[in-house]
Amino acid sequence: DFGGQYNELIARRVRDIGVYSEVYAYDTPVSEYSEGTIGIILTGGPQSVYAQDALQIPDDVLNLGLPILGICYGMHALAQKLGGKVDKGMPEYGAPDVVPREHPLNKGIRDTTSMFMNHGDRVHEMPEGFVNIARTTNGPVAAMANDAKRIYAVQYHPEAAHSVLGMQLFRNFVYGICGAKGGYAPDNAIEEMVSRVQRES
Repeated sequence: DFGGQYNELIARRVRDIGVYSEVYAYDTPVSEYSEGTIGIILTGGPQSVYAQDALQIPDDVLNLGLPILGICYGMHALAQKLGGKVDKGMPEYGAPDVVPREHPLNKGIRDTTSMFMNHGDRVHEMPEGFVNIARTTNGPVAAMANDAKRIYAVQYHPEAAHSVLGMQLFRNFVYGICGAKGGYAPDNAIEEMVSRVQRES
């Protein structure tokens, strides 16, 4: 959680596709993550990564070796952390057209689709080992991927209602890349919370 307004909605979207998810503050020790964690989503946030007090991705998160998906600020934080460059680009707000390239994260997402944007920064230079997997008119790097490290990032917000096929992107990441089995239903929420409290007691 990097403080964005859609962070709880991201967790809800993952649960909506049948996989349990939890929200942690960005600096939560990885030792406190739930047993059996299979993937991490870095959320959006209101800051710029080059601000003096910008929130950073802890090394321990990257060292887990789990698949990671960065969304908006999460993408910027990944790019900067891994040696790329982020700068002030053409702000994009609303739902511009995204043109995806063939990649497992984009499976089932048609050639051009609308995705919700809400940013003023952009990835100007991808970190070494990453490839560009989507673009917009104003953003040549709208999504990037490093399959060897299983790290992925998108400039847009697939969790937003305005994002056509945003749920498909979550399915691609959660099931296709993280290997989730599914089977979670909202009715299991109380049982999950009781189990978590018991583990922490």
